[in-house]
Amino acid sequence: WVSGGQARDAMHLAFDARFGAAEGRVEHLERRHAGLALRVEDESHRAQQAELGLVAKVDEDVARILATAEETSRELRQAQEAALEQCVVELRGVIDSKAVVLKSLLRTSVRAESVERADNIRWTREDLEKLIRVQELLQQRFTE
Repeated sequence: WVSGGQARDAMHLAFDARFGAAEGRVEHLERRHAGLALRVEDESHRAQQAELGLVAKVDEDVARILATAEETSRELRQAQEAALEQCVVELRGVIDSKAVVLKSLLRTSVRAESVERADNIRWTREDLEKLIRVQELLQQRFTE
């Protein structure tokens, strides 16, 4: 038989053993929880660093793309200006060529008109001379 005191002592010992085991489990779980919390914090810090790195990379990429776009735009403007200048030069050449042709045609036209006027003046003078002779002949006939 077990006396009441012994039973109580055995119960206390069993309780103490269970309580000690529970405390051990709690300590183990607390350490595990603290370890997991540290891992979560580390992962969070790593994720923040990766996000900052990604933001910096995106900023660099955007800056590079903007610089390329500006350079391309500048090159396009320069090419357009060069093409425009070339068109102006070619247009001036065409205009100058047409001006030479027009001057030549004008000179030819003026010469032709001068020759025609000279012919008209000559015919008119010849006609006048004939008229003067006819008049002189008529005066001689009527005065005789």
